[in-house]
Amino acid sequence: MSRAAALAYLLQAITVALAVALWSRRREHRPFTMWAGGVLAADLARRAIMLSCPWIALPGPHTGLHRAIFHVDQALFFTDSAGLAAIALVVFTGRRPWVPLAVGGVTWAALTIGYPWPFRGQLLGSVYALAYAAAVVTSIVAMVVWTRRRERPRIEHAAVSLSTLIVLTLFAGPFAPPCPAPFETWSVAELTFAMLWAAMALLHAAALWGGFGFEPAGRPARPR
Repeated sequence: MSRAAALAYLLQAITVALAVALWSRRREHRPFTMWAGGVLAADLARRAIMLSCPWIALPGPHTGLHRAIFHVDQALFFTDSAGLAAIALVVFTGRRPWVPLAVGGVTWAALTIGYPWPFRGQLLGSVYALAYAAAVVTSIVAMVVWTRRRERPRIEHAAVSLSTLIVLTLFAGPFAPPCPAPFETWSVAELTFAMLWAAMALLHAAALWGGFGFEPAGRPARPR
């Protein structure tokens, strides 16, 4: 495990702990807390798979039990992108998260059925890049819809916006067009995620101890 990856896990765990504390004070923070906690659980599960099944880093194609484990790892990978799109809809538009989650599930099923041909190698990397691109676009569209409401920004809006902007930097690294290469350049992504969770930890600390992103005194939070 690289130092950047270890740092990202530590900052991620700190962010989740702070988000849980914030959730106890703001029920509107539940969607982000659940996403952050789910991503942490998925990342730790993927790390456990990598440590116990080192063959998963080999090019493949994988068969039998190895293939089943590979697809489990693949499903865990989609929790980040599909989850980001889902919480963006919930936080910015008040809509339910089922459409992005369903699209993520259908995409994973298609990749599972279509492995090892055609979804392997460069094409598989391109699908991963498209999944993240769809999540970023969904989040940005949700932000634009929210701005029309002229509501006061809160910690939930700041957290999802910052997550989207930092994830967008992946398209200057492992997901860079025209030929995304997540399998060869994922070390760059580890630095990106370390920055993401560092920013999230600072943001949540500012909310808990500085009051950032809370409704003004005497004005109840608008229900969703």
